[in-house]
Amino acid sequence: MLPGFFAVMVEQSFRHGEVLASEDFRAVSLWYPPGAVKDGPLTSFWDNLRMLGLFKGALGRGLAVFDAMYARPPSPQPHSYLRYVGVAPAAQGKGGGGARVRAGVARAAEKRIGVLLETATPSNVAIYSRLGFDVDQEWNVPRGGPKFWTMTRAVD
Repeated sequence: MLPGFFAVMVEQSFRHGEVLASEDFRAVSLWYPPGAVKDGPLTSFWDNLRMLGLFKGALGRGLAVFDAMYARPPSPQPHSYLRYVGVAPAAQGKGGGGARVRAGVARAAEKRIGVLLETATPSNVAIYSRLGFDVDQEWNVPRGGPKFWTMTRAVD
């Protein structure tokens, strides 16, 4: 499921924001700009159809997570939004992910806007804290979903 899911996420980030990748593509970050990001009906239908094909019966759980995430930040979003950071297993711990985050933070700072992210991985909270992010909220997805941390980084 995950390769197909992230293929859709990358396409969406190319459509609306940016994809920042290392030269060897072993570290990638996906970004959305501030404001409301919305696809047209045909594109939304196509993306949702692909998600249904990937997640099948688990789609409801995934949608509950997305609904909870999108209910948190203000709308329209005043921050640059760090959607995902991915690093190939062999490249983890070598600074590639952090470099992608710092590059996105620098781009946001050039525009005088902050950065927002959400993580459900407890160890990521410390990593993002070292990159200058502060925890704004801790919350749980309703009906037994995972715990998330919403973190922001102010404009330098």
